[in-house]
Amino acid sequence: MKIKIKKQQNLFCKLNSGLFLLLAFVLIVLQSGSALAASSEQSFNHFNTGFPLEGAHRNVECSTCHLYGVFKGISSTCASCHSKSSRISATFKSSSHIVTTENCNLCHLSDSWTAVARVNHTEVRGACTSCHNGSLAKGKSASHVATTSSCDTCHSTNAWSPATQHAEPLAACTSCHNGVIARGKGSSHVNTSNLCESCHTKTSWTPATKVDHNEVIGTCTNCHNGNIARGKNNGHIPTSLNCDSCHSTRGWTPATNHVEPLAACSTCHNGSIARGKGTKHVTTSNNCESCHSKSSWTPAIKVDHNEVMGSCSTCHNGTAARGKGNKHVSTTNRCESCHTNTSWTPATKVDHNEVLGSCNTCHNGTIAKGKTADHIPTNANCDSCHSTRAWTPATNHVEPLAACFTCHNGSNARGKGATHITTSNTCESCHVKTDWKLIPKVDHLEVMGNCASCHNGTQAKGKGTKHINSSSVCDACHVESAWVPAVTVDHNHVNGTCSSCHNGTTAKGKGAKHIQSTNVCEACHSTQGWTPATRVDHNEVTGSCSTCHNGTTATGKTANHIQTTSDCGVCHSTQAWTPATNHVEPLAACITCHNGSTARGKGTTHVTTSNVCEACHSSSTWTPVVKVDHNEVLGSCFTCHNGTTAKGKNAAHANTSNTCDACHSTNSWSPATRVDHNEVNGTCSSCHNGTIAKGAPNPHYSSTQCDVCHSTNNWNVSRYTHGLSYEPTNHAGSLSCDQCHRQNTNTVSYPDNPGLAPDCVACHTHDYDPSEHLDVSASSLRDCSGSCHEPGPEHRVSDPDWG
Repeated sequence: MKIKIKKQQNLFCKLNSGLFLLLAFVLIVLQSGSALAASSEQSFNHFNTGFPLEGAHRNVECSTCHLYGVFKGISSTCASCHSKSSRISATFKSSSHIVTTENCNLCHLSDSWTAVARVNHTEVRGACTSCHNGSLAKGKSASHVATTSSCDTCHSTNAWSPATQHAEPLAACTSCHNGVIARGKGSSHVNTSNLCESCHTKTSWTPATKVDHNEVIGTCTNCHNGNIARGKNNGHIPTSLNCDSCHSTRGWTPATNHVEPLAACSTCHNGSIARGKGTKHVTTSNNCESCHSKSSWTPAIKVDHNEVMGSCSTCHNGTAARGKGNKHVSTTNRCESCHTNTSWTPATKVDHNEVLGSCNTCHNGTIAKGKTADHIPTNANCDSCHSTRAWTPATNHVEPLAACFTCHNGSNARGKGATHITTSNTCESCHVKTDWKLIPKVDHLEVMGNCASCHNGTQAKGKGTKHINSSSVCDACHVESAWVPAVTVDHNHVNGTCSSCHNGTTAKGKGAKHIQSTNVCEACHSTQGWTPATRVDHNEVTGSCSTCHNGTTATGKTANHIQTTSDCGVCHSTQAWTPATNHVEPLAACITCHNGSTARGKGTTHVTTSNVCEACHSSSTWTPVVKVDHNEVLGSCFTCHNGTTAKGKNAAHANTSNTCDACHSTNSWSPATRVDHNEVNGTCSSCHNGTIAKGAPNPHYSSTQCDVCHSTNNWNVSRYTHGLSYEPTNHAGSLSCDQCHRQNTNTVSYPDNPGLAPDCVACHTHDYDPSEHLDVSASSLRDCSGSCHEPGPEHRVSDPDWG
């Protein structure tokens, strides 16, 4: 028994030892896991897994999803957690959920599961009413079309409105399409009281399948206008009538009325569209309506003979139409030779060449007009004097027994016409019976009126082409007894220039002593008094002035005229003789005339000078002056050169209060002969910049003004003082000695001992104090390189620690 207990004790000890070891291992693992977790918690970003923790997922403990410490291989789909079979405790679709195969996140959001953001109807199974029943989701509204069809019969999940289908509505179209619930008839719709479905179908609204015209209100053209519905075709009769004037909705063709067609009958009645003219119709190019009436076609109401082709006898032959009557003139002529189709009687003319018998067979006062009561008494046949070609005037006057005016008195026969020469002579004094128009002579003594009454180029020969152009009557210059030459000439009525006649051929021209001129005579002379000339147009006179103005032919120069040998035209103009316009060749000085008395002298603003005018001015161009002799000008330069009277100092001039002649000379203004620098304002470089005046040479020290070293009294002597504020004592400046004393174009020699340059003593020999230099002389240690002077030889003036 002890052995058994001991064995049990040993076994228990062994178990305890094993459990202890296992517990210790678990603790070690847990501690390492805690450390690892702490480390991971500090550095892990869930976004990197491809499943960011958003919305409600942010508040879920890790262990809710990551069971048993499994972190990898977990699905990111909603259903991997939100399902009945999931090991993870998460909500899942209820039995009342919409039947769909879509992922949860297509409709739900991670923030709030129950607030559905959207519904992807594409993958929803079942009818719309499964959800849209007014409980799960909104159903049909109270104003919805009455129908038993399912939603998707009319609607689409892609675009719910407008509805795309009208297959099974239970009510009439107007129940919805009334302009309130849905769009009704448009403003351009046919005006009708019919229901929509009477003309339209639900499956295909346009075009209308039929139209019940019995219910259409208005005229046909309200619709049949080529826009809403088909209008008249191109071959339709042109008419402004309404369609129903000729057509009927019961039977559109054929048309039943012809009341108001706008086009000619032949537009339709051409043998193709409708029956045309028959074979027995009168040959004519006339329109049908010219003879026929639309309301009653036969018989023809009139005949427009103007367009009938063929002769009258084609119809008027006693059969087709009435022919010649019993009393008709005996003639073989055609009807139209004497008659017109516009007015048949009386005959408009008679072709007597075809009339048979003598004249008085017809012209007996009964059938046709006979001789009038005032006819010349004669027993001769008509054709003895008259001709059928032209009855009047009578063509034969061989044997009249009385004077012409017995008949030709304006009553029995035509007398003298209104344009006949006014004369008291008898006809036969000038005319002959055999040829009336041939007038062998004219007795002018009995002619009344002036010559031009007849001699006008129409009744009788008028003035010839070479006649003087004149408005005078002929007898103002001519006489009847001897027409040429003219006895007098009334020049007041002659048109044209004098030379038209006075050219040396037609009439006497200019004499040998006449002034040479291209002018017309009347430019200087008058027809009322030829001499002396009333004026002279000098613009056209050829030659010099003195040719006439020599004191004999015309007045010459006056006694007080300027002394000159120039021709008058050099100074004077024929357009305005005074004042003279030119002074090219006067023999005397300007002041001879321009003295303030004879002619204007110098003005009050003229330069004060004792010079003669021509010293500065030119006689050909007075202003501006060509030159100024300043030697004779009185006063200072500024009196004139003030920018007003004459040009003053320009903007680039040196700034100075000096007078001009302090620097300039009137003999040669530039360059300036000297400069008084004492009166110049500003620094030297204002002028001495290489542009206005010569500047510093190159190389030259240029950081200070010129007058620091130079003086205007003696430029070449430098007076530079070492130790100014910009070159302080103890050699605190920035220059080396060589920059001034050796390395520039204007080298300043070393002041003390140039032969020892560039060593110190070249400048500082006068500074040498023998009492302080017991061991050396000024020349034995000229670079001062001993232990006294630091830091070294040839110092710069900027080294302050030299002494």
